[in-house]
Amino acid sequence: MQVTRIIAVRHGDLRHARHPLAVGHYFGDSIVSAEGVLDRLLDSRLSARLQLGLYPGLRNTAEVFVNADARKPSAIVIGLGGVGELGVGALAECFSSGLLRYAAMRAEGTFGEVERGACGVSALLIGTGGGGLSIEDSLTGLLRGMQRAVEALAGSAYGTRVRFDELELIEIYEDRAIETVHALQGL
Repeated sequence: MQVTRIIAVRHGDLRHARHPLAVGHYFGDSIVSAEGVLDRLLDSRLSARLQLGLYPGLRNTAEVFVNADARKPSAIVIGLGGVGELGVGALAECFSSGLLRYAAMRAEGTFGEVERGACGVSALLIGTGGGGLSIEDSLTGLLRGMQRAVEALAGSAYGTRVRFDELELIEIYEDRAIETVHALQGL
């Protein structure tokens, strides 16, 4: 079974993500960096949920934040567990959980009318900052996670409604975007 038809690396700002943007969040951490940008784009809804104690952080938790403004990305926030606990296998598991939550919401019509067919997801290189994963390890975890989500969807009632066909990786720094392309070629 094929994970995606397209894996794209985009050098640029996360504001230009083509699909809902997946970001990771460590348990007990604050909302900073790219997550902070998403929070502002989503009218501080991420920080409001964090203040209420309703924010992903524990491993395999996830929340989808729909942006009513189609010109701005929606967010898939994925709980990664504690800082220092993330490895390739854990990232695959966490990313898969986030993708399945997004797919279920899409199949059930949470994004407006029920949308059927192919959809994509954008993602940052989760775990490469303070998490200590290399770009190669992050890519491996993301690709394995997408594969797991594709397989789970295929065997579910949502399998005829939703399928992933694109993974867009967003990187703001040009040198890391180029390194990501080389790492993908190596995988």
